Amino acid sequence: MREACEAINRMLGFAGPPTAMSMAEAAAEWSEGTTEDTMASATAGCMRSARGELGWKPNARGLIEEIEQGCYRQ
Repeated sequence: MREACEAINRMLGFAGPPTAMSMAEAAAEWSEGTTEDTMASATAGCMRSARGELGWKPNARGLIEEIEQGCYRQ
């Protein structure tokens, strides 16, 4: 998550690193459901499971590259 936030900061031209936020702070800011869906759902274990059990083979660029070079720059 930190790496994605750092890439977003760079893309938007913000100076300095992003500020860390606990799950409780994020829930207070955005609501508990949104926080859990956003910050706790995409784990490396889930991705390994999808690759191993389902045979998923991603062929698109990664999230960081997409943030820095993809449609988010528009």
